[in-house]
Amino acid sequence: MILRTVENVLKNVYLGVLSNEIRTRTSPFFSKILTTLKDVWGKEILFTSIEENYKTYQTPLITLSYSFDITDKTMRACENNTVALTKFLNTELENFCLNIKKDINKQLLGDGKEEDTLLGLAYLFNNKNDLYGTKRDSEKDKAVIINCSEEELLNSILTTLDEKENDLILCNSATKRIITDQMLKQGRSIKVIEIENGFKGIDLEGCPLVHERLIKDGEVVLLNTRDFELKQLCDWSWLENTSGDILFPYYDKPVYRVSLVKYCQLICKNLSNQVKITFSSKKL
Repeated sequence: MILRTVENVLKNVYLGVLSNEIRTRTSPFFSKILTTLKDVWGKEILFTSIEENYKTYQTPLITLSYSFDITDKTMRACENNTVALTKFLNTELENFCLNIKKDINKQLLGDGKEEDTLLGLAYLFNNKNDLYGTKRDSEKDKAVIINCSEEELLNSILTTLDEKENDLILCNSATKRIITDQMLKQGRSIKVIEIENGFKGIDLEGCPLVHERLIKDGEVVLLNTRDFELKQLCDWSWLENTSGDILFPYYDKPVYRVSLVKYCQLICKNLSNQVKITFSSKKL
């Protein structure tokens, strides 16, 4: 009886909450990315660029999967005790969701080399590799890399914003301090602006500059998030068997495991709008 109760609560109460929290609160970048079922064909993503003479791109969907365990002891302790069950699930799922958001944010910035990971910014900014199964033989398929001195950093960012109309800037805290110092030296005020879902950033000509600790020292990333899509087979769901069960005994242990899954891939349809500025600094 308690198994069925937990399954119903996870399906009907917590699934929607988790899905919304991951979508809106993982990072400023992730919250700006459009999710879509478009171009998903079975296990593959297949799309064509009309601008590039009907060039075809193809890449497989990956599986984002996250699990947590509930012991049989916990199940029995919560039986006939709704308050205890709610308290346990709230605590467990809060930590579960936090770990999911941390992992997805890491993947958004990664190179996709590990199995079942998103093709993140490191992959996109590596102009030497193929892009979604095709050679990068056009400017649209290549990200822009700009090198400058530390003294030129702010002006390079502002020039790029004028040319590319980016809507999000990412850098780590050390680089952010360098940029704000240069803003003050130029007589610019430091204003904080709000982005979607409560995130905040420093206002640079209307574009938010956001702290992202995983961005490397000496790098600033300027994105046009309108060019990104998270193509998915479906939204987040609990892994089910043919009977609709989502709690599964874990081998020969007194433990039940539940898994949250999504089948998707991150796609950028115009890399030429995405810019990475690199600089050397004695401060970093």
